Amino acid sequence: MRRNDNSRRRRQDNLFFFPQLDERLVEKGVQALKNKQYVQARDLFEQLHELDADHPQAAYGLSICYVELGEYERAEALTEDMLKRDVGDYFDVLRLHITVLIQKRRYKKVIEMIEAVLEEGDVPPDLEVTFQQLAEFSKVRMEEKTTSEVIQDEGHAPHIGREPRDNIDLSGLSSIDPEQQWLTIQKLQHSLSPEDYPQLEDFLTSDEGDPFIKSIVLKTIKDSGFNGIIRVKKFGDTYELTPEIDILFYEGFSDEVKVKIKEVLASDNPTLCDLAEQIWQHFIVAVYPKPLEPDNTDVWAAACSLYTYQINGIETNQDALIQLLNVFERDVQNAVGLIKRVEESASGKKL
Repeated sequence: MRRNDNSRRRRQDNLFFFPQLDERLVEKGVQALKNKQYVQARDLFEQLHELDADHPQAAYGLSICYVELGEYERAEALTEDMLKRDVGDYFDVLRLHITVLIQKRRYKKVIEMIEAVLEEGDVPPDLEVTFQQLAEFSKVRMEEKTTSEVIQDEGHAPHIGREPRDNIDLSGLSSIDPEQQWLTIQKLQHSLSPEDYPQLEDFLTSDEGDPFIKSIVLKTIKDSGFNGIIRVKKFGDTYELTPEIDILFYEGFSDEVKVKIKEVLASDNPTLCDLAEQIWQHFIVAVYPKPLEPDNTDVWAAACSLYTYQINGIETNQDALIQLLNVFERDVQNAVGLIKRVEESASGKKL
């Protein structure tokens, strides 16, 4: 439910005797967050939240403070309320809410929420891939849980990580444990500061970093407003990017490929078509910013369709597919080879 005129009038009444109080509280709260002074920031945002429960910055800032201070019960309740009442940016709040659920190891609820959101559609492409991976990650974690973890899943957050921290342990990005990777990313997405950039570039230019995780870090850096040049190494090559102006994940081109995949597969095998689209979406995030050669949407649609057939053990008439899209077999085989290489090295295949 969106804010109405009555809530706006109530807010004006609350602040009538204190002009611009809300602006001052937001400014001080945001600055405290940037300085990682989470207790001070929490107190400031709580003041504003008491005056106006519908103030998006107050509610979102307060939620972040709760997470950083390990107050997961309060963070879950507040973000859930924000989602129900449509306070703040929906996907930002949803991502934070899922972060809290993962911290509490409530994997079943994570899966249910993500599946419902993806079914509704209209999810930004980069978030769609992230949500899909988090859902897969949660499914694996549910299968691995011990009896003690089942107890935690009923609403009790693990003790580890509940103490306030001064900075983010970025070593989690290089962890072989997918849970540590994802939790580090979730923290970065709402707590990234300029002092973290050098460490992040060290991770991005390392030889061992997961290509999919590197791309999510790039997106996080772009969202943080970084306006410089940053380097990333993938598949043996190093690229320089300007996140502020560069278009991520082949936007536009990738959409055209998805349209062509539907033209090839949707009518004969809708299930396979959905899988091919998921593979393509994961691939373009993991492979970015490596140039896609040739720059031909038909080639990549044919390659992704053919790869999807192959990994599912389904025979298909490759020549007919190539003829249908009017592409060269050599180009398609090279593209299939790259998709296979990327998919086997990226995080989606390690969960």
